[in-house]
Amino acid sequence: MPYLYNKNDKNYLNKVMREEGFKVLLNIYKNYDRNGTIKILKKKIDSLKTTYFRELIKVKASRQTGAGTDNIYVPTLWYFDALNFLASPAEPCRQPVDSQVSTL
Repeated sequence: MPYLYNKNDKNYLNKVMREEGFKVLLNIYKNYDRNGTIKILKKKIDSLKTTYFRELIKVKASRQTGAGTDNIYVPTLWYFDALNFLASPAEPCRQPVDSQVSTL
């Protein structure tokens, strides 16, 4: 169900398909939380993605500092490796602002 998380997926904007996907996930999630709703499920997913990307930024930043392999940040999230599929298709919401904006 990449249309639930991948903004580049052709069905990402298909509200009907996304709602059906969330209903399928909700049925699975209700095994863990009987009072779960789609709203709660969406918040959980957003929270997991946000935390994953924070850790990914730390890993990338530690690699770019020129530090040796001993100093590369190692994520402590138990689910970090399980969410690695998010790293390639998604792009960060915020792009770095170029401090040298050219004025014409």
